[in-house]
Amino acid sequence: MKKITIHYCDSVSEYFLQNNNQIVETKYMTGNTTKNYVYDKKNPLYKSLIDLFNNNKSLNLFIQKKRTINEYRQNKDSHYMFKYN
Repeated sequence: MKKITIHYCDSVSEYFLQNNNQIVETKYMTGNTTKNYVYDKKNPLYKSLIDLFNNNKSLNLFIQKKRTINEYRQNKDSHYMFKYN
């Protein structure tokens, strides 16, 4: 089973490629809430997600986003990151 972790500003998503080629997303959001999604070949996002899993090159993409004044005061880092495990 392969896993991809994607960090957004306000959530973290973990994508798992199952043995039956389904992709399961577990999304951890602010307020300690969690949502689960299942993607199969019928879903329009499936092709984009499966391409991430089939990418043999190690990808660690880090895009820095300018902080708002409130984020700066709270010392929050707002960034997007892909991480292959």
